[in-house]
Amino acid sequence: MQWIQSLKLMPKLMLTFGIVLLLMLVQGIVAYRGLNSLDNVTTDLVERRMTGLRTIGELSSKVGEYRNAFYQGLVRASDDVKADAKTRATELRGQIDETIASYSKQIDTPERRKLFDTFVTDWNATKASYDSVTELLDLDLPDDAVDTFVSDTRLLHRKTTASLGALSNDSNASAQAASEQAAATYTSSTAMTMATVVIGIGAGLLLAWLFARSLVGSMRSAVNAADEIANGKLDGIIDTRRADEVGDLLRAMQRMQRDLRERIERDQIIANENLRIRTALDYSSTGVYLTNPKLEIVYANRAVQETMDRYVEDLSHALPHYNTATPLMGKLVTELEPGGEISSNVLGTLDKTGVIKRDLTFGNAHFAQTVSVIRDNDASPWVMSWSGVTAPPKPWWKRKWPA
Repeated sequence: MQWIQSLKLMPKLMLTFGIVLLLMLVQGIVAYRGLNSLDNVTTDLVERRMTGLRTIGELSSKVGEYRNAFYQGLVRASDDVKADAKTRATELRGQIDETIASYSKQIDTPERRKLFDTFVTDWNATKASYDSVTELLDLDLPDDAVDTFVSDTRLLHRKTTASLGALSNDSNASAQAASEQAAATYTSSTAMTMATVVIGIGAGLLLAWLFARSLVGSMRSAVNAADEIANGKLDGIIDTRRADEVGDLLRAMQRMQRDLRERIERDQIIANENLRIRTALDYSSTGVYLTNPKLEIVYANRAVQETMDRYVEDLSHALPHYNTATPLMGKLVTELEPGGEISSNVLGTLDKTGVIKRDLTFGNAHFAQTVSVIRDNDASPWVMSWSGVTAPPKPWWKRKWPA
């Protein structure tokens, strides 16, 4: 979206980092919920289902032991053995009643409550039958007591064992269902956690790719604009609609492009003017040459070169230090001065007025020379014009010498 591209780099980075943190938070929430569900299921399995199974196992064991202990009181044995068996049967009966009372609090379904009530009813009937056997023994009717024990009491005990088995089967089924639910919860939690991790990694990579693509694309635009400017193409269109740091860079490059174009246009105008002036100087009938601040000749037009060539013999005799075989360009002006140096009168006049006109004679060659000084901040190059004259120079007493 455009508003995202218009953000500065810092807010854009913070937004990307915030989205990644949000994805990590979602992953944490999903993982926590999965672990919490798994904890609830395993807690129910351990604290309720397994406890119920253990209680039913204890009941089944104690009910069977109770019958064995009660049977020991019927067989022919010493009084001590019978007394111990009776005491043990009484203890087991109390423990069975306590276990039944504790298990009643663990029942959480109507079906199990119904099975439990059936077991309690059968156990009460079985206890009543055991009590009748005890009464017959107390009445000294051992044969009747044995008959009752092996008939009615045995049938009631089997019925109690069957109802306890049905209750145990229901508890086993409930524990199995809880175990399967725990496995399913673990599987779903693992799958959800892995899905959120994969989605988080994918979303993070996508955000990083989009951010890198946006940054690289904008930087490529800046690089292309810089290449065009470097190659001299100053009329290209630079897109400055972005509001981020890259947009600031593009706007700065646009200003640089405009300034360079205007400067080049100005320089071109100046160059054209200079070319026109140089062309005029090249084809001028008056000989002209220019020096730099070191008084080295940097320009000489055709007229002055033709003048030098025309009077080369006179110049060679009058100026022995002047080498006529080398071009005029690059020579010092002192090579064209008598004695190889500029007189102090000439220098004084140039320093005072900036212009001097004088006549020079080299053998039969007579020249009218005008020297002008171009003053600037750093140094003062000279402009000299030469023209050959046919009349001989004036006598020295009629000449006008510089002050």
